[in-house]
Amino acid sequence: MIPIEDERQIVHHARIAAFVAVFVAAAELAISEWVHGAYEKYPLWTVLIGITAFLALFFAVFWVIRLYERSWHTRDTERRELAFKQPITLLKCGVVDGIWIDAVYDVYTKECVEGSVIKIESSGAGFYVEGWGYDREDLQHADDLSKVPSCSHFSGTGRQWDSDCLIYAYEGMKGLKQRDKGAVVYEFTRPGGSQLMMSGVFFGFGLQTAFYLRGKRIGEKTKYLSPDLQREKLRLREFLCEQPQSLA
Repeated sequence: MIPIEDERQIVHHARIAAFVAVFVAAAELAISEWVHGAYEKYPLWTVLIGITAFLALFFAVFWVIRLYERSWHTRDTERRELAFKQPITLLKCGVVDGIWIDAVYDVYTKECVEGSVIKIESSGAGFYVEGWGYDREDLQHADDLSKVPSCSHFSGTGRQWDSDCLIYAYEGMKGLKQRDKGAVVYEFTRPGGSQLMMSGVFFGFGLQTAFYLRGKRIGEKTKYLSPDLQREKLRLREFLCEQPQSLA
C-alpha cells in the first residue's frame, strides 16, 4: 500500500504532467496549419518566429508551473505544520493529553507510597510528560494542602508504543538531593467506554526499585493547572482515598 504522502506527490506531479501535455497538444493544433502555409512563403522568418514563439511559450509555461509549485508547497508546508501541532490520537482511547492523577505502589511491598499529578502533552514530536509526586500520608493528614510540598518532580519525552500505550524516559529528583532517572510505560483504557484511565509501571535507576501505578484523567487542558496545584492535590487526595492501601 502506498503511503498517503507518496500518493499526494504522485497526484501532484501527474496533474502538472497532464497540464503540460494538454497545453502542448492545444498549441500544436492551433499553429500547425499556420506554420505549414507560412513556411512555404517565408521559410526564414517562419523559423525565427517559431523559435521566438517556442522560447516565449517555454518561459510562460515554466513560470506558470513555478508559481503553481510554490503555491502548492506553501499550502503543503502549512498543512504539515498544522498536522505536527495536532495531539497524537491513540487507536482506541483517542487523545490522552491532559492532567492526570495516579496512585503509585511499590512492586515489592505492594503498598501505596505516593500519588502524582501528571501533565501529558503530545504533538508530531512525540509525547512530553511532567509530574509532581506527593507522599500519601502527607496528603491524607494535611489540614492545608497548600503547605504539602512535592516529594518528587520528573519530566521526560517519549513515543506511542503499541496501539494504546505510551513509553518514555524521565529524569527528576526525589526529595531535594536524590537524582533519579528511569523508564515508564502507561497503558490507557476506557473501561466500559467511560472515563479515560491508565495503568503502568516504571523503574527508577536512582531509586533502584520499580513501581506499579494506576490513575485517571481529571482534565483535558494542560494550560489550566491551579496555583501550587491546590485543586489537583485535592483531587489526588480524594482519588488516593478511593484506592486500596495495599495490593496484596
